Amino acid sequence: MPLQIRKSVQQMVLEASKEIETLTVGQARALLGRPGVTFIDLRDPRELWREGGIPGAVNVPRGMLEFWIDPASPYHKSFFASGDRFVLFCGGGWRSALGAKTAQDMGLTPVCHIEGGFGAWKSAGAPVEKVEPKPSGDRDKRGRASPGDPMIDPATGATVVRRVPDDATAPVSASGVLPCDVEVDSAAGVATARQGLGS
Repeated sequence: MPLQIRKSVQQMVLEASKEIETLTVGQARALLGRPGVTFIDLRDPRELWREGGIPGAVNVPRGMLEFWIDPASPYHKSFFASGDRFVLFCGGGWRSALGAKTAQDMGLTPVCHIEGGFGAWKSAGAPVEKVEPKPSGDRDKRGRASPGDPMIDPATGATVVRRVPDDATAPVSASGVLPCDVEVDSAAGVATARQGLGS
């Protein structure tokens, strides 16, 4: 029997779009680099490594957005309390529409998103920067290689793939074996290395 759902993703995006501010690439491009404006890239880090990113954008993987916004969350990021205008984007505009609606519902304002996402941005010839994985000890203020993102073991150069197993703690890596302990928060979907990779 086929899965019966009450509402499709497309319906959710259409409903969200009625309640949020949507920018064209041109409008968003005019905001890039302005004081008091922060671009939020909701794509998976591997998408950034493969396709590049918008210069200066902060990478907030979509699964961590609510946790990083909420001041009461142990994963809260202070840049969300800056009072900036937040311009969200993803690959094609669907994740960012839903993300902007969620952020707005949580009380984060002003927030908007880019119609067509990074795909439309890149097709329009807007500025793009190359993004490469950063070692865990080389985190920057733009959120690259932050907790919740894949990172590189500086001792071996292996990429640590952070998965959420059923148990509370598990050693994992790209090869399935990690030469350190990894602390996993199953509720938030975050794994933090305790030895060898730093916090």
